[in-house]
Amino acid sequence: MPGLPDYSLFEDYEDPQNKIKNILDNFFSSQRPLFSLSDKIWNPPTDLYETANAIIIKMEIAGVKSSDIEISIQDNHLIIKGGRADDPDVTKENYHLMEIHFGNFKRLFTLPSKLSLNDIKAYYKDGFLKVIIPKVEGKRKPDISISVE
Repeated sequence: MPGLPDYSLFEDYEDPQNKIKNILDNFFSSQRPLFSLSDKIWNPPTDLYETANAIIIKMEIAGVKSSDIEISIQDNHLIIKGGRADDPDVTKENYHLMEIHFGNFKRLFTLPSKLSLNDIKAYYKDGFLKVIIPKVEGKRKPDISISVE
């Protein structure tokens, strides 16, 4: 029909109000951008919550090899680093939509003082990294490296 716009099957309509809300939510909730073209840095989605016995960090990092994940404690911070390589079978020119980010990431979490850092456990399963930091009274060691199971 003449005069009507031609829409592509690959275009997703998003309400402009929701789009602005999502941009602001991402801007204010993130320590850094979700993705940077220049540095190939991405910021994986992360949940941080507390139970009666522990602080738990759950990070969505599907496609990252467990051997490429580094978790350490330095000073008063838990540091999680890793990376995911680009898919070599697909060139950027073939994409119609690209929401999966590749590159390196580094997340830093300030820890409260009453945690048992010697008993931290980290598990990586089905694309999720889960770090469990038990609560306890007492002093901590300054720098610790944690293995991922």
